[in-house]
Order: sequence, then C-alpha cells, then structure tokens
Amino acid sequence: MLDNSELENTDLPMDVPLPTQQFLDEESREEVRNWILATSVDSSVSQELRTRNCDACNEEIYEASLKCVKCNNECQACVITGYPVKGGSGQRVACKNCGKAAIKEDWNKWLVKAKPCPWCADTKQTPVFN
Repeated sequence: MLDNSELENTDLPMDVPLPTQQFLDEESREEVRNWILATSVDSSVSQELRTRNCDACNEEIYEASLKCVKCNNECQACVITGYPVKGGSGQRVACKNCGKAAIKEDWNKWLVKAKPCPWCADTKQTPVFN
C-alpha cells in the first residue's frame, strides 16, 4: 500500500478501479516505468504538491483541484489539461462548437500540434491570441 497522506486535502479520488487490460505495449510501459523511477529519486524534483489559493475562501489547496475541500467552490476543468479554468483571468477560452472551457495557453499549444478540439473533434478551431 502506498502512503497517500499528502493527497488527503485534495479532490483526487482515492479508490479508482484499475483497467483490466494494458493500454501501452511492454516497451512503452518500461519507458514510462523508468521515467517514474528516475523522477522519484531526482533530488531536483520537488516531492510536494504545488498549491494555489481557493478563489472563494482563500484556503490553500492543491493547484489542480477542481473543488475546494473547505468551501466546496468548484471550477470548470480545462478540456486540455484537467486543471481549473479561472473565469476572470483573461486566460479562459472555449471551443466554438461544444463550448468546453480551456486555459488559453494550453488550448493554443494543443491546436498548433493536434488541431481538433479534444472533446468534440471539431477541426474549425483556431488559436486565441487576444
């Protein structure tokens, strides 16, 4: 059993069913496994979760939390990263077809490389620069 005490004050699910089949081939899994092992012992990589303050109550929470553990304030998830999309920051964009929200910088990077919206696959999306 892994120690997950640092995840207690997050909205990350603790009990997640595991898939019955592997998604990656053995070579790719080994590559990922080696990266995880190397990163976990790398002293230059912080072993603590990064935090931010809740927009509603100012409680310090995990930076990727979509729901504050103190006041239950919720944020929309970025369709690209899963991180919270903050409404008033000027960094919020949305797909013109399905309306799913995204963080502008991540949306633009995604569109340059992959083109379609990852949610609805609409290919008429364009980066947002204003």
